[in-house]
Amino acid sequence: MGFMDALFGRTRTRPARVDAIFRLSTAEPDLEEKLAVRYAGRLAVVLRDMEASRFAKVLQEARDILARSSQDLPVTVGDATDKLHFHWLILNGKDLTAALTGARLIEQLAEEGGFSDALLAAMADFNQFCLIYSYRHGRFYPFCQTGPNHRDQSREIRVSAVLNPLLPMEPDPGQWYPLWDPPWDASA
Repeated sequence: MGFMDALFGRTRTRPARVDAIFRLSTAEPDLEEKLAVRYAGRLAVVLRDMEASRFAKVLQEARDILARSSQDLPVTVGDATDKLHFHWLILNGKDLTAALTGARLIEQLAEEGGFSDALLAAMADFNQFCLIYSYRHGRFYPFCQTGPNHRDQSREIRVSAVLNPLLPMEPDPGQWYPLWDPPWDASA
């Protein structure tokens, strides 16, 4: 941020960091071995809703490309909007690497459309917990929802400790923002 930005109170959004998310595919065998969990077949890219027809066009383009490439990329895409008006593009399929490839396509289209600041998080479901990737920080953190607005923070800390050597983990639990009640079923 420059002097003039500070003087006039303007802030700049940090560009999305998309590079570390693919490390999840190489960590998948360790997740299975060390935590006894499996990828549940759903990964979502969570975006801040933008009031622009161009943004809607980017989302539709992502859905269309993923639908056309279903032979090469074994995922289906659905979308939902949660109660906080965040937009979820949900990739369903058994192959985590294919889902991550689909997420990368969504990221690229958002960046090319000028909406990289709309990228909030990617969330992968591992049944017992979700692993969230923050696009702002370029780091992962676990999320263990146990009920409506309840989470198991001690389990999250244990999961983070196991994953720390494998993935870039967010070290500050104060930055582990919950994504309550993911709309997984709304996309089916």
